[in-house]
Amino acid sequence: MRIRSVGRRLAVPLFAAALLAAGCGANDTGAPEGAVAELGTVNDLNPHDVNELRDGGNLRLVMSSYPEQWNPLQLDSDGGSASVVRPTLPRSFTTDAAGKISVDTNYFTSVELTNTDPQQVTYTINPKAVWSDGSPITWEDIASQANALSGRDKRFLVGNTMGFDRVDKVERGVDDRQAIVTFNKHFADWAGQFAGNSMLLPKEITSTPEAFNEGWRNGVTKTAGPFVVQSTDRAQSRVVLGRNPEWWGDTPKLDTITFSDCLPRRWCRRWPTTRSTQLGSVHATIWKRREKPPESLSAGRPATTGTT
Repeated sequence: MRIRSVGRRLAVPLFAAALLAAGCGANDTGAPEGAVAELGTVNDLNPHDVNELRDGGNLRLVMSSYPEQWNPLQLDSDGGSASVVRPTLPRSFTTDAAGKISVDTNYFTSVELTNTDPQQVTYTINPKAVWSDGSPITWEDIASQANALSGRDKRFLVGNTMGFDRVDKVERGVDDRQAIVTFNKHFADWAGQFAGNSMLLPKEITSTPEAFNEGWRNGVTKTAGPFVVQSTDRAQSRVVLGRNPEWWGDTPKLDTITFSDCLPRRWCRRWPTTRSTQLGSVHATIWKRREKPPESLSAGRPATTGTT
């Protein structure tokens, strides 16, 4: 079993944005004269309103390697597999170009800090939200994942507890579509527990250590997103996502998303630390048009991650 750097692999973008925001409000002593410290509010790539995009087509993206573990929360997983399964699983928040977070209403009608002593967060699940087999997403999925990531049962080989080690209990709310999470210690980054590279998995995968560690070792089962895994090819290191026929939200513009293994091999040797989380938004045709990698890579600056 390979052990990777947990901090580098599962750093939550929401938390990073919060740190940046805090830093920008501090005294910038030592900065060059005339320098302005502020967060950007626009994408580096060319943004367009979704209504301006044509329907259909295939988006080709890169992944660092074929997933050895498809469960993004398990220790053997890496950022590459998280990028692949992200369009197929629920997350609580989205982040815009300015770093502002908002509830992803495809999955939750509200996510609120409803009490501070003890700290409680209430998740109200969209009543239309279902797993790809048609079964509803419920509070039990949240409770099961909170238990698996709590660290109390060491047989769950988790990559990061993500603050669930501070969760005292998860209870059913007004109905099966609401979960109330109660903490035994305050946790400032509660909004990142089902966001960033952390996603909500079905309870069947988080209910037991065996299911958690091995259930998605060779591929996913049921998911819940605008896309599902349509086909996999380990020999060609290729994964294709297609539209989810059970998806209740707006129909995706794309027909498919194809992930292929890494960049041209000579680049992989020159940039061994480049990961798919840095390159996830880059269309594969860019590589065909360039004889050298983009400046954003050679300068060590990760490319902006786009949406699908």
